[in-house]
Amino acid sequence: MRILDKYVVKKVILSYIFILLSFIGLHIIIDLFTNLSDFLHAKTPVHIMLKYYVYSLPLMFQRTSTFSLPIAILFSIGEFNRDNEIVSMRASGISILRMSMPIIYFALFLSFLSLFIQEKVLIYSQKKARDIKIEFVENKHEKNIVKNFVFRSKNKLFFVSIFSPQENTLKNVIMLKENSTGEIKEKTVCQTIVYENNQWKAKDLISYQLDKEGKIVNQPSSQKERIIDIGDKPQSLVFKKNAFGEYLSIKQLRQEIKTIGKAASSTFLNNLIIDYNKKMADPFGSLFLAIGILPFALQIKKRKVGISAIAGGFIFGFLYYLISSVSIALGKAGVLIPYLSSWVGPLFFLVMGISGLILIK
Repeated sequence: MRILDKYVVKKVILSYIFILLSFIGLHIIIDLFTNLSDFLHAKTPVHIMLKYYVYSLPLMFQRTSTFSLPIAILFSIGEFNRDNEIVSMRASGISILRMSMPIIYFALFLSFLSLFIQEKVLIYSQKKARDIKIEFVENKHEKNIVKNFVFRSKNKLFFVSIFSPQENTLKNVIMLKENSTGEIKEKTVCQTIVYENNQWKAKDLISYQLDKEGKIVNQPSSQKERIIDIGDKPQSLVFKKNAFGEYLSIKQLRQEIKTIGKAASSTFLNNLIIDYNKKMADPFGSLFLAIGILPFALQIKKRKVGISAIAGGFIFGFLYYLISSVSIALGKAGVLIPYLSSWVGPLFFLVMGISGLILIK
């Protein structure tokens, strides 16, 4: 690495760390004040609170890192421009693209770091934080009824029409059971599954044996009542509602798509495909935002670099979030192809950034 590369990337890294720590600290303060009454009401010990926020750190990093980097880039390059260092670099024969490469490499490093945290750390830490909140903070069940709820427990996948946390009841349930190789071999339909005496009890069941193609074989069997092994209590299921893919890795989501593709509804399968692609795209948000924001950053020559950096970072971050959210919503509505909807925002910023870097004189 050349001296100039070290100089540029050191400036960006220091700015990034400062902004990241500021955002994480702000995130903790806001969350603490939001949950303070619950902590006090539940008489949560201080060491448990500290444990909760330690387990929440990976999620805070994921939420703030992507938007910390654009602000750091805008601030650092803005200072270079203000001090005419960019002009000096260009006069030395260094191209815009060459100047940008150290920043792009750093953004790529952050993206792979984010991917590692998402796949190896975040799922475990989120479960631990959720368990602490259930045990020490959430002393009451959520009252709202949840419709079209999907969750997994061990080798079983549940499609629930209505989930009533207040009544501890799952209604109109379809349960798919896998064998040791991950193939769906049994489909069970039941009217209700009720949580009573620390166990889930299903009523009015009809079970069907399935072949490798997901087609029914043999005659169905019926039962009036059966104990179902579900690892979660009702209050734990509240945290899983509408977030089936949150506690699954990219590999697990890909396996779910492959396993239940023939048995699940097209709507659920499309949503699963969108979640799968979103999990692949999200960690690389830093890279796409960095590339997209570089042409704009190279134009900042104001004295008040800090204000311009913060404003520009929030504008670009909001634009990235807006485009991604709208395209995902269109994908779930069936307007966009599921495989494409999660990549509209990243591709937009990638094309915009590369075009801008080429056109800058």
